Amino acid sequence: MNDTAAVDACMAVIERLRAVVEEENAVLTKQKIVAHAPYAERKNQLLRDLMAAQRCCRDRPSLRSIAGAYQSLKALLARNEKLLKGHMSALEEVAAVIVDCIKRSESDGTYSHACRKQRMT
Repeated sequence: MNDTAAVDACMAVIERLRAVVEEENAVLTKQKIVAHAPYAERKNQLLRDLMAAQRCCRDRPSLRSIAGAYQSLKALLARNEKLLKGHMSALEEVAAVIVDCIKRSESDGTYSHACRKQRMT
């Protein structure tokens, strides 16, 4: 593969990766409930594809010519990371509430006063 074809391959993968990340960001921003595993799988595969395409670039200037695309992708991935962290934080909070409710429902009341007092402090 010549360098022009390799750069074109890199750009094609970057565009596909951008599309997946933008789609996931939109879902996260709208707070839709979806499975995120398919997004993770697609992003992982596209990152592997990108690394393979980069290996075909023998000429550093060829890669420099698409540096702007990499910078844009980096910013998009940083936003994706921030949104995913927020999503995970919300899930942890919901899980904590559920666990607390389960513990309370399983309690026979023996320690209920002590638990209530401890939560107030």
